[in-house]
Amino acid sequence: MPDEETTIDGDEDKGEIVPAVKVEDLPAITPPQTKTPITFNQQNNFQQIPPSAWDGLTPAQRMDLSKAILSQMDTMDERHYKFAVKHVETETKQGTIRAICGTIITVAGFSFAAYLAMHGQTILAMSISLPLATILAIVVGNRFVSRP
Repeated sequence: MPDEETTIDGDEDKGEIVPAVKVEDLPAITPPQTKTPITFNQQNNFQQIPPSAWDGLTPAQRMDLSKAILSQMDTMDERHYKFAVKHVETETKQGTIRAICGTIITVAGFSFAAYLAMHGQTILAMSISLPLATILAIVVGNRFVSRP
């Protein structure tokens, strides 16, 4: 414990209240100046552009804005497509790994049950192989039912 005479920085509590910075003292935030009436981001719904925004534009500006909107939509569609392809590839790899692991466990279980049955442990071999065969039948049956 520190002595009462020595103090550590921050241990002193004199009861002083520090005044907060007033809102009027903060600098004003000015939004960036844009040439288009909308901001492009991923959540933007392009169908919600107000019709009055198009009225003040020249034909060249309308064409440029339309090209920018179509370009942004193409970019978003490409991003969604790449994500979907990557998702399918990942699911395929995971399905293959699950099938390999399940096959290894099944073969090992049936091999161990066969080994026990050959060495006179038929009750123990049946108690291992029957639930394993039931689970295997359910998994294989679900595979055939879920596939068109």
